[in-house]
Amino acid sequence: MKKIAAFLCVLAAAGTFAYAQNSAMSAGGGSLFSMSFASPGGSQEVTLQEIDSGVFIFFDAAYIEASVNIYRGTYKYTDTGGSDTLSQTNLGLAIFGKYPIDLGGITFFPLLGFESQVCITTTQPYNFSVAAPNFNALWFKAGLGCDYSLCEKLYLRTEILFGRKLNNSIEKEILKDNSPGVISFFMPGKKSFMSGPTVKIGVGCRL
Repeated sequence: MKKIAAFLCVLAAAGTFAYAQNSAMSAGGGSLFSMSFASPGGSQEVTLQEIDSGVFIFFDAAYIEASVNIYRGTYKYTDTGGSDTLSQTNLGLAIFGKYPIDLGGITFFPLLGFESQVCITTTQPYNFSVAAPNFNALWFKAGLGCDYSLCEKLYLRTEILFGRKLNNSIEKEILKDNSPGVISFFMPGKKSFMSGPTVKIGVGCRL
């Protein structure tokens, strides 16, 4: 709840700043797809893979973009003994700084910021039981976006981002306890910082 309140405060501040500076503002939404991996190698062949898909809405204030993402993720852990799957429904609250480069009809913009990932629900293997908030995490992301004007008011927005996730609370506890047989699920080789790309495609409307 505190994260959502903080996000709304930042969003309100961005809108106020953009209005005061007479900056162009817009809003819209679309769909997203992301993949992330961790593969530390070592004596045991271990991989951790996450695939997400969902929808998002965004608010754009020229040099600031804020978005709310809802997505479902499926995680697959594989080692020499087999594989397990874990899935989550997440709420993502993202804030990015951006620098638009207008080329007439098409605008490119580099992006840099972070996303707070809030786990809403989780489905876990039969031998695992962890409360959803323990999977909350913080992502740092950077990338490139493009707006293509469809008409005076509407435009097509595409973004390609690369993210790096910090360990969540359960991963930190597992590292601290160093529990055999459990640590490998979340922290294979103690190097499970997830990283990977995200693609977002949507339509925006100039306000």
